[in-house]
Amino acid sequence: MMGDTFALNGGQQYHIEAQRIVSLAQQSNSVGWKATDGQGTRFQLNDDMLSQTFKEYREVLYGYHSKGMDTFAEDQKKAKLLISAEILKLKALNSRRPNSLMQRLFFDAKADEILSIFSGGPAVDIRELKTTLQQLAPNQSSKWRNIKV
Repeated sequence: MMGDTFALNGGQQYHIEAQRIVSLAQQSNSVGWKATDGQGTRFQLNDDMLSQTFKEYREVLYGYHSKGMDTFAEDQKKAKLLISAEILKLKALNSRRPNSLMQRLFFDAKADEILSIFSGGPAVDIRELKTTLQQLAPNQSSKWRNIKV
């Protein structure tokens, strides 16, 4: 996934290689490598990363890091606005696949960081962001309530 944070779809070659590894690992009969092994498997993670259904996820990974986080040192207000705009893009994915593995992984990894970003520094309007965060990741609601400007 890291490749996708440096360039739009920059991790494509790695996801394709991971797909090959997943295919080979399916022959081992170990749990987590097959589509039939349930939710949250290595198979599902890799399949979702390569699926057009989750294209916003990869776009957001890139935009969040390359547009938002990379701008933070120079202009915190601009970075906050860019990061907020990227997070709001996940609404389209959520409307198609609510509570998807990709969305859960994103917010499990980024919730503390999002809280930190939007709790200090220059003020930006975060009303829509907070509402959207609550819709996209209600399991993180205690963090979203603590976002203070």
